[in-house]
Amino acid sequence: MTTRSTLLLGLVTPLLLVSCSPGSSPGSESSATKSKAQTTVLTTQRAQAAVDVAFAHFKQAIQQKFNVQFLSTNPRAVVQGVREDPSQNLAEADIVFVNAQYKMPGPGVVSYDGQLPPGQAEFKKYTDGRWVLTKFGTGFISSFGDMTTNIEVR
Repeated sequence: MTTRSTLLLGLVTPLLLVSCSPGSSPGSESSATKSKAQTTVLTTQRAQAAVDVAFAHFKQAIQQKFNVQFLSTNPRAVVQGVREDPSQNLAEADIVFVNAQYKMPGPGVVSYDGQLPPGQAEFKKYTDGRWVLTKFGTGFISSFGDMTTNIEVR
């Protein structure tokens, strides 16, 4: 065997090994492809993680703006489910608030007691497959309103 054919064989052998390795055959999905497919699905669990971040910001905002005091040490926003509209690249999640009783001072000596009513979260899907929580609200629009967010779903 000449030096030239040995060199050529040395270059071709690694290519054969790579093209014949498990998982690289045509039609098989790579782990990166599977991972991307999994991240494009907006599950209740993934929506919940983004809602947790939004609710933390929401609690802080209404405590500062309205002097709202939660009566529980652990109020939570719980995602009940997600409805996706693939034609619009949008999704909505229904939310219930648990342990979210509050007290808010009113005019004069009057104070308002209440429980946060059910709310919603809105998500947008981008062409790269990312979901972003764009709106979070309590359903109690007259007092607290909706909060615009930009929280990427992980």
